[in-house]
Amino acid sequence: MTCYVKETVIGRPAVVPFDKLTSGARICEPFELDFTDHPDIVAVSLRVGQIERLEDKLLFPLDFSTPRRRKRTSPQDQEELQGASSSQTPQTSLRSTGETVENIPGRLEDFDDKLTTVARKVGRRDEIDNLGKALGFEPEDIQRYVDTNMKNSEVSYMGTLLMLRAWRKKQTEITECKALKGVLRKAGQNRLVFELFGTS
Repeated sequence: MTCYVKETVIGRPAVVPFDKLTSGARICEPFELDFTDHPDIVAVSLRVGQIERLEDKLLFPLDFSTPRRRKRTSPQDQEELQGASSSQTPQTSLRSTGETVENIPGRLEDFDDKLTTVARKVGRRDEIDNLGKALGFEPEDIQRYVDTNMKNSEVSYMGTLLMLRAWRKKQTEITECKALKGVLRKAGQNRLVFELFGTS
């Protein structure tokens, strides 16, 4: 699977082994894409296939615009966006890196990205237990989220992410970053504090 803007490859391709494709499990493949030199609103195509002749092409728009920073899109990009059908991937709102919710109000997606990073990187059972305790959950609740991680015959981080999102509902947008730093320190995840916030 490879992402393109027009005919230029953006980021590295994601390769899914054939046995994983035929296992029947749900597959979620992350892409790290660099949109530094592209406008705020850009049409991105995702091409999927075993070989180029069998490739399927999906077109979807990404909106990077913020209240502080807006750029005009080119007429060609607008045409590509209008050509994306409703049956294709729905509009996704992603944000550029290097900014936090603390700096720009309303950047809810950025904070959810942080929670997703935590869920992905806190993978061992003892680490999840420590994180759950730091978030204020009881052992039986933590176990329920761990069980969710084990569904679909594959280990995932969805249960851990649901636990973090449940904790987030009790926070305010103004204090959630500071609260997450405190939780991660309490759980012994100082490396993640530095990675997400640039402080130890």
